[in-house]
Amino acid sequence: MDLGSDNIIVYLIRHGQTQLNRGGERFRGSVDVDLDATGWRQANTLKKLFSNQDFSYVFTSDKKRAMDTADKIMEGREPHPVPVDGLRALDVGDLSGQVKTDQTREIISYHFNNPEIPIPGGESFDQFKARVNPLLVEAIEIGINSPNPVMLVVHSSIIHEAGTLLGGHHEYCLVDPGGVAAIYLKDGKLDAEAIYLPKTTGSSDRPTAIT
Repeated sequence: MDLGSDNIIVYLIRHGQTQLNRGGERFRGSVDVDLDATGWRQANTLKKLFSNQDFSYVFTSDKKRAMDTADKIMEGREPHPVPVDGLRALDVGDLSGQVKTDQTREIISYHFNNPEIPIPGGESFDQFKARVNPLLVEAIEIGINSPNPVMLVVHSSIIHEAGTLLGGHHEYCLVDPGGVAAIYLKDGKLDAEAIYLPKTTGSSDRPTAIT
């Protein structure tokens, strides 16, 4: 797939890098952290990549790192990005901002495997899915029924969920910061694919980049 494919109905854009996800070293979750210098460069690159692509709607998480990425991509043109709080990253509660260690990763793994139990101070994976999946489905429906695709500027945990929804695995279409995944319709079937800066880490049985 390429960025301009006629089959694409939704672009899932991961916000640019921040000081907390540089090298994947800290959980971000509900922390409202700014893009770093690399993140701004990534946003500018995305602006150039999408300069000839029209969109029916642009929705973004209401966190600064996502809104700034969306605003840069759509700078000087319409539609203007609309922030949606339901597109926030998985709320990892007390883990927000903490370094990713074997111990903290085990906490996430436990809650991933027991999705009904909330992460301390945050939400459960079931709660996360309940708020995110309807928004993904709505974006897909809008994209199918609109002349141009929908853009969602989101966090990696949202792209994890899109992969689960469309590919049956949470790492199905992961991308690095500033990367792009696409949801497309081909031969009447929905699918998803990482089309720009795909994440190169191998599969695992737990989330590796909750943001």
